[in-house]
Amino acid sequence: MDIGLTSLFQTNTHVTETATEEINTTGCDGLPELSQDTRMTVSGESHKETNDRKMEVLSTKTKTRIGFWNVRTMYETGKLAQVTAEMRRYNLHILGISESRWTGSGRYRTNTGETVLYSGRDDNQHHEGVAGILRKGMEKCLMEWKPISSRLMKIRMKGKHINITIMHCYEPTNNSKEESKDTFYDQLQAKLESTPHHEIKRMIVDLN
Repeated sequence: MDIGLTSLFQTNTHVTETATEEINTTGCDGLPELSQDTRMTVSGESHKETNDRKMEVLSTKTKTRIGFWNVRTMYETGKLAQVTAEMRRYNLHILGISESRWTGSGRYRTNTGETVLYSGRDDNQHHEGVAGILRKGMEKCLMEWKPISSRLMKIRMKGKHINITIMHCYEPTNNSKEESKDTFYDQLQAKLESTPHHEIKRMIVDLN
């Protein structure tokens, strides 16, 4: 699908189940232990900081590939390495993950250079959870990200001519409580309405 700025490809597939000790950035499980100086909290870069960097992606001369996988869990040793290896094999720039089952929210850089953004439950229950993985170098385009809930996350990327907002959604199942469904859609609507109208908007969705 050609949208002028970039071509976005949405891929739905399953990664084979393949496990990790608990750490607590704000409760991320399944990630290697981090030293204090490499731990990062939820944050965004200023427009000036982003604009000052050389843009290597998200321009009119490049194609940006966005994938989306339900991996059933990331709460296993070696699963993150497996998923990022598959991400590189498919040559994806941005990968959305649903059912990550990590708790809390945070930001982490892998040993191979990918940036992981995750949003999960805050009650230490390893259910649901969404995550976004940026290919090495893509972090230069990251303007901000917002962990909204264990089913919803917003990522804004800086483009050379126009910015892109990606809404990562893991929708409640049909047998979920009506209150949970209403909360999810209210949050989604509010975040979409707060996005600048001139930005490109893309949703990567697990419809359940």
